[in-house]
Amino acid sequence: MIKSKKSTGNNECSKAPGTASINAMNLSCVWKVDEGPGYDCKWDRSKQLELVAIRTLEGNGRIFIRDMGIIEIPSQSLLFVEMNRISRYHTVGERWYFWWFEFTVSGPLPFPLHSLMHVKQGNGEEKKMREIFLDLLRESRRLRCRASALFTSMVYNWSSLWGSEKNLTPSRKTVERVISLIHQRLQTGFSIKEMSKVACMSERGFRHIFIAETGIPPKKYFDKIRLEQARNLFELGIYSVSEVADRLGYANPFHLSKTFKTHFGIAPSKVSEKD
Repeated sequence: MIKSKKSTGNNECSKAPGTASINAMNLSCVWKVDEGPGYDCKWDRSKQLELVAIRTLEGNGRIFIRDMGIIEIPSQSLLFVEMNRISRYHTVGERWYFWWFEFTVSGPLPFPLHSLMHVKQGNGEEKKMREIFLDLLRESRRLRCRASALFTSMVYNWSSLWGSEKNLTPSRKTVERVISLIHQRLQTGFSIKEMSKVACMSERGFRHIFIAETGIPPKKYFDKIRLEQARNLFELGIYSVSEVADRLGYANPFHLSKTFKTHFGIAPSKVSEKD
């Protein structure tokens, strides 16, 4: 029988109620990008199965996702996407300062894919990023592994911050859930009745909180996003009015052209020429 002396110290123990495990993330490449209005990347990595995390600190960007459309990326945001679905990304406005991480993950993802998350920059984030950047360049496998471990830590911290922020305001959480679906429903349409059902509210009540959070009615917001998507597609210079109308669920090309010109003051056919 083993005897032990009674402790006279001040001891503390933290024990998880269940297994506390994480999914392994293997980081392969990191970019720190600070670019102006001319920054525009078009690529095709359709055969690569890695994921990309885009952490925007300042300015604004825009990314084109195959089979999904376009996602606007504002300051203080985070976006995880599949690399093989990216076709283009570029600066919006005067500046886009962001970090770009390429990685793989084993097991379920601890974050949503292709869904913009608003996450404010935390203390020590810049320092951790520098450590990751330098460790990944080392010849030592141990240090490169540490870079992956630090990145994994950042991901779980972002996820925690995002979750806590989303719980701060119930109204904002509801509106963001609907906005996320708006981006997915541009082609099929998304009526106020359907939005209200998603929000579990009456149409009147939903309109009220949506206007309070965004400044505009939900129908106008939907139309605005759809027209911005149309303009982005026209800027590529490879789609006809008919193709864009069909892609975004407009009744016909004439309706799209008329609405587009009313909103932007320019015909769709002139967009690529102007830009």
